[in-house]
Amino acid sequence: KSGKYRLWVRIMTRTAGSFSVQVDGKDVASGVTVPDTGGFWQELPLKPFELSKGRHVVRLVLHDQSMNFDFLRFAEMV
Repeated sequence: KSGKYRLWVRIMTRTAGSFSVQVDGKDVASGVTVPDTGGFWQELPLKPFELSKGRHVVRLVLHDQSMNFDFLRFAEMV
């Protein structure tokens, strides 16, 4: 379904870092900075973006290797 979507990322790190999220090769969240979470999981909401109907390739691009990701969660903005 086409519309505006928000993405949440569940992440844990002991050192600050950054990442980007791409959909179909285009950045939808670029250079997202993650502070040291003290080794605890945190859910980080990203800004909303437009998504067209159909299948898409979602890519998580790590700028630092020190982060652990648990899941990505998409939700349509209503």
